[in-house]
Amino acid sequence: SATDPTATPKGLSDPEAAVKALKDAVQAVSAAHGSLDVAWGDVYRLRQGERDLPASGGFDQLGAFDVLSFAPEGDGTYRAVGGTAYRSLTEFGPKLRAEAIMPYGNTLDQNSPYYGTQLALYASRKLRPVLFYRDDVLDGSVEQVRLTRPAHASKK
Repeated sequence: SATDPTATPKGLSDPEAAVKALKDAVQAVSAAHGSLDVAWGDVYRLRQGERDLPASGGFDQLGAFDVLSFAPEGDGTYRAVGGTAYRSLTEFGPKLRAEAIMPYGNTLDQNSPYYGTQLALYASRKLRPVLFYRDDVLDGSVEQVRLTRPAHASKK
């Protein structure tokens, strides 16, 4: 319990059921993949456009920090279809510093050159710098678009 964390249950409540579940899992993995020696990322995949990368996340029921949900692909693999959408680490000091990742990127437009650009970083468990200060944003910009108010727009 939250008030007494050292008094949580210990051991298996039903060792026979646990052994049976393990045997069933061994048979299922062996049948599906020909061996027990299969990497998680060989089965659970991050797929976006032409990108196909190993996933490292898992189910929230397993206590995974990097939560992903998966759907079967029909070829014995599973595609990540939901989960961690954004993660950041922020350091508050004299100058704010942050790193972040958004696995699916900043656009869902498959024709954009930025489509899926963060997926490889995510798969390798890396973060990208967050540009917070004006000079950093200007230095990191690849394009600038100036928005102006049309002359006929009302001023309220």
